[in-house]
Amino acid sequence: MLKLGAPTQLTRLFRHHMRDGVHIVVLEVPSLDARNASRFGALLANAVSGESPMVMDLSELRFFDLPGFAAISKWAVKPTVRLCSGSARVHALLELLGADTMITLFPSQDEAIASFRSSQVLERKTPRTAIREKDFRPGRRTA
Repeated sequence: MLKLGAPTQLTRLFRHHMRDGVHIVVLEVPSLDARNASRFGALLANAVSGESPMVMDLSELRFFDLPGFAAISKWAVKPTVRLCSGSARVHALLELLGADTMITLFPSQDEAIASFRSSQVLERKTPRTAIREKDFRPGRRTA
């Protein structure tokens, strides 16, 4: 039981920072389960808004149950979100659920960020027009 005025320590679920135009979310809890999954989802929604590219690093995660998996997969299915983890345990959990066929898990943050560049999520290029305007001035050639 907490006494009034006693210092309390709230578990921080994740760290959030920007790197190369990408939101980096690093889970800081070993377990994402029914006790903290909904709080995780709400805090993450407040930290990362819109369709910005995001990498979710699951390296510290050792266990997740169904609500924890639901909280992760809600984000993982978005085209602007990448998951990464160097942990064999996270790979094994996704494989056990059969989710490894639906969710790509990159081995590092660097590789996850690089995947955005290859899919052009970070590069917002304007489409080039194949049709050139004709120069209608007399006597001038156009290409």
